[in-house]
Amino acid sequence: MTPSTPARQAARSRDAWPWTGSLACRSRPNHHTRAAKAPGASARAIAAGFAATHPRRVDALIMGSFTAKATGAGDEPWGIDPQVIARIERLARDAWGTGEIAKLVAPSMASDARFVGFWGRYERMSASPQTAERMIRWNNEIDIRAILPAIRVASLVVHRSHVNLVRTAAVRYVAEQIPGARYLELPGQDIFPFVGDSDAILDAIQQFLTGNSAPLDTDRRLATVLFTDIVNSTVHADRLGDNGWSQLIAAHHKEVRDLIAIYGGQEIDTAGGVSRESRGRDT
Repeated sequence: MTPSTPARQAARSRDAWPWTGSLACRSRPNHHTRAAKAPGASARAIAAGFAATHPRRVDALIMGSFTAKATGAGDEPWGIDPQVIARIERLARDAWGTGEIAKLVAPSMASDARFVGFWGRYERMSASPQTAERMIRWNNEIDIRAILPAIRVASLVVHRSHVNLVRTAAVRYVAEQIPGARYLELPGQDIFPFVGDSDAILDAIQQFLTGNSAPLDTDRRLATVLFTDIVNSTVHADRLGDNGWSQLIAAHHKEVRDLIAIYGGQEIDTAGGVSRESRGRDT
């Protein structure tokens, strides 16, 4: 008898993941195209199953605050607090479409009426209250503990340290079960990456996928202010006459502007026909 392995367990789990099969159909093998998966919400389970069963089609897997199995007695490393699950189910049943769930998953935006209104519209346009309640209960029954050890692609698990919905220990468990996965914990309390300090998450993803950090975007910089003048300009103007003086000014302006262009500076002003102010970056 051939011993069971995590890879075989993952393969046998495909029947339990009908959407994984759909994803495979939409991502046919092609030596020109491979993908980095960064799914959201319950789609993380689908992406994990896809990465385990189709590793040749996935370059990397990126997951946020996520549990391998939501339900449990509450003391397992992967479980979500049963009281939190009950609260979500109650909100789906009694307050779906009002945006109240946004206050739980994105607490930093709880007092932002526009965001809560946006989330309420999203709920109303995505599902009926009955469908939402069924989907939440179905999501809570997802169990990918056997699949995680079968993932053989580069994986990054990102979690914000003060997310109330998912315990830090549960997210660490996911990272520990994926061979070679990197776990990154950032400050924050919102489960959605597009709320709060999104730049920190995007920078981490960019670093993970490309090896390069995003350049620091700032308006502050060290600059040099330079004022130029033609010494004894009155004497030279009288000696050269109007035509000669105009040629001298033009030559002066050209030389200064050429240097400004070379060093990435900016011309600020000219005054009196003979002086200018320029500002250039230190290089």
